Amino acid sequence: MKEKTIYRICLPMMAAAAIFTVTVAIHDRSAKSAVYAAPAELVDNFTAETEKAPEKADFDAQSAMPCVDGERFEEWYETYTLDAVAAEPVAADDNAENETEEPETEVAEAAPIYRIDGTVIDPEIQRTLWEHLNAAGIGYWYEGALAQMYQESSGNPWAENPNGLDKGLYQYRTTYWHEPEDIFDTDAQIRRYTREAAARINAGLTTDEIISRHYTSDEVTEVNQKYVQDVRQWLGKMEVIE
Repeated sequence: MKEKTIYRICLPMMAAAAIFTVTVAIHDRSAKSAVYAAPAELVDNFTAETEKAPEKADFDAQSAMPCVDGERFEEWYETYTLDAVAAEPVAADDNAENETEEPETEVAEAAPIYRIDGTVIDPEIQRTLWEHLNAAGIGYWYEGALAQMYQESSGNPWAENPNGLDKGLYQYRTTYWHEPEDIFDTDAQIRRYTREAAARINAGLTTDEIISRHYTSDEVTEVNQKYVQDVRQWLGKMEVIE
């Protein structure tokens, strides 16, 4: 009778113990599967620091998210480490307390100043021509523009043809001068010459055509060889003085 009673009491207890053991084992296996789905380096580091095998809860506490599978854990691990690096304070340089960074500015090349056949056109006029041509993207036409200026007026902004019609640095004809400035205005003459030269260059004209059409017009397609030779001779008599 006593044996039966003990059997009836112990059997349920043994069954409960068995169920508990299996449950713990399953939970432990599930936890370790999630943990070891994490990057091996992180698991090894945890083991070395704590001297114990990691549990799922150990990583939950760090990530504040459940480590359900390796893919989600690696996604968290990558974000976590990148954010941590970005958040690290940058050490201040004690020697740079009073230093301020100057913005880099492109220094424009200075205009070369020429003497032409022994004559020096006002350097300020040469610099103005240089600036306008470069602003228009045809700075390489500088020597040609100077040679043409010398042919037209020897660089004299007040030059006037005996016919009384052609005036200024580039000897524009008064009947075709439609600029708001006076025809003797140096900047206005250079600005108009630059505009016309740029248009001819961009149209694909040859050097001789560009030179000739200033003397004639864009309607005259034939090159005036005499005028072109007169301008070209000054190119061979130019020397840089600064």
